[in-house]
Amino acid sequence: MSKQINLPHDDSSCGWYAALSQQPACKRLHGEQRADYVVIGAGFAGLAAARRLGELMPDKRIILVDAQRVAQGASGRNSGFVIDLPHKFALEHPDPAHKQRLLSLNRAAIAQLQGLIERHGIDCQWSHAGKYQGAVGQRGLAYLAHFEQLLKNLGETFRLVERDELAQVLGNTYYSRAIFTPGCYLMQPAALVTGLAHSLPENVELLEESPITRLQRKGQGGWLLQGSQGTIRTAQL
Repeated sequence: MSKQINLPHDDSSCGWYAALSQQPACKRLHGEQRADYVVIGAGFAGLAAARRLGELMPDKRIILVDAQRVAQGASGRNSGFVIDLPHKFALEHPDPAHKQRLLSLNRAAIAQLQGLIERHGIDCQWSHAGKYQGAVGQRGLAYLAHFEQLLKNLGETFRLVERDELAQVLGNTYYSRAIFTPGCYLMQPAALVTGLAHSLPENVELLEESPITRLQRKGQGGWLLQGSQGTIRTAQL
């Protein structure tokens, strides 16, 4: 089986990445490589997968390959915050146990991120700031009242913040009311992603600026990954 990969057109306008200090030179895919495992894509999911593989299988060679520099893709371009509460549609799910599972998963992920940041000294401006859900007009206030009831049903901590107090936080009186929930963290996403990449286990090799343009399934023998300057053979992809 062979699958042709069409690469997206990416620009170089990521402000978070541009704000980083100069990054060290990267290692690219060259020649014929072999690995026990290959992970394609060094975003949050790929970094997590490669890290866990490296921890569980320290005697295996693991290659993590990305078409760009780490943090130039979506994981380094997000809004710069992580939240514990599910979004509104998930909060409206009829099964309370389902919502509690989402909360537990989100909070476990935040705790894991914070642990990695502290263990490896990742300077990403990690800050426990909380979140304000603001309202302006009647429609927004009605939504806020609904949100308040959902939080009460879930037994979650929150605080109503009125216009004057909110203005002290935001610097203007545009919002008439808000709900403050404490479980939100701010960070510099490109700094977080590069920090996670630079602290991978020793048996994980990171290859950047190395787009994989073709994947071939080699029967029961694994996969052949084709790049412009080299190939990787692996049993597990």
